[in-house]
Amino acid sequence: MRSLDSREFDVLFLGTTKGRILKVYDLSQPTRQDSSRTPSPVLVESVQVFPPDVPVRNLMLARDDARPGRLVALSEHEVLSMPLSRCGHPEVARSCGRCLALRDPYCAWDHVDERCIELQAAEAGSTTDHLWQELEEGRRDECDVLSQTLLLAGEAAGSHKHAFSTHTLASLIFLHTLKHPKVK
Repeated sequence: MRSLDSREFDVLFLGTTKGRILKVYDLSQPTRQDSSRTPSPVLVESVQVFPPDVPVRNLMLARDDARPGRLVALSEHEVLSMPLSRCGHPEVARSCGRCLALRDPYCAWDHVDERCIELQAAEAGSTTDHLWQELEEGRRDECDVLSQTLLLAGEAAGSHKHAFSTHTLASLIFLHTLKHPKVK
């Protein structure tokens, strides 16, 4: 898998004897001059796909040029198909912080459309300037600012619930900065 910064990662899907699938990759990369390195494994997720007493017998990757790939898991008596990533999962899709916290090389936060997307779903040949991906830390300061601003805006609104877009929040931050410039 190629990340936004053009690094290549081998993403491994591992089936367990306890019915789980683990998604992992190694964050460290060998250089041509020195292939010795300390592995830095990242566990992206652990998903219970079969009951704990049913082992995953085999995993296969199913690819289609028209759609993102899928992972096919086999037990002794069941077949299950699942997406390679959970970028579009409801708990992740609308949260910059949750999207980046996945540390999933398949996912990136689109800060223009305000959603977590699968990198393969991004238009081929299009610019990726509007995408964020943070594999090392799993966080980005801009996400924290948006979360804090939402919290403050919600507190200021009292019991009323308001939805703010990133554009509105950026305007609020900009106006706050103009009103309260930093003094050196």
